[in-house]
Amino acid sequence: MNWAILAEVAVDEAFQASDALSSQILGFTAAVAAVLVLLAAGAGVWFANSLSRPIMRLSDTIKSVEASSDLTQSVDIRSADELGVAAQAFNAMLAKFRSSVQQVSGATSQLAATAEQTSVITEQTSQAIQGQLAETAQVATAMHEMSATVQE
Repeated sequence: MNWAILAEVAVDEAFQASDALSSQILGFTAAVAAVLVLLAAGAGVWFANSLSRPIMRLSDTIKSVEASSDLTQSVDIRSADELGVAAQAFNAMLAKFRSSVQQVSGATSQLAATAEQTSVITEQTSQAIQGQLAETAQVATAMHEMSATVQE
């Protein structure tokens, strides 16, 4: 004899546990994805700031030196990458400019002192010439008077 028991269950009721588990998994996956997206966005912002901050410091220092003509400033970026090399080159360039300006200033001071000395010497020479001119005039007058006396 073949007996069988038949039971009828509604589809919604049969898959209710499976649908609930599927909804939970979908919600958990969405939450994990949202957290991962937020973490990736945060890491991206941090990485972008870590790259742009030194570039902005270099740019700000260059603008400041240009605006104030203050060659004593320097960029404080100590890294081994290209930006660190550029900052070191900029600092070295400023040091050379500073040295050149000091040399020109020293040469200008020496030139001013030499010009002052030349002016003093020129004044002394002019006075000596004036003295010689006066003495020459006296000699000429004396010779003229002697010549007049001899002719009388």
